[in-house]
Amino acid sequence: MKRIYKYSLDTIDQQVLRLPSNSKVLSVAAQGDNIVLYVRIDDTIVRMTDCLVLIHGTGHDADDTIDSTFVGTVNLYNGALMFHVFYKETV
Repeated sequence: MKRIYKYSLDTIDQQVLRLPSNSKVLSVAAQGDNIVLYVRIDDTIVRMTDCLVLIHGTGHDADDTIDSTFVGTVNLYNGALMFHVFYKETV
């Protein structure tokens, strides 16, 4: 069955999420002072894959985002900080 899950992200440059294969990253949003990633998954799939999530502030080095997919921009702390979120599947 397909479901939409929410994953809370750490505000660090790189982190890995383990997701069922064929998952689809949908969007990113702020929830309070946290960044959350919404992903459509099929909970009948047993095989898992790693998804590398990249988070960079405005003006920060983003060379590692070249081969990744942009998800969206999130502002935290009433717009004081802007974070740009990308992802790519890892092998």
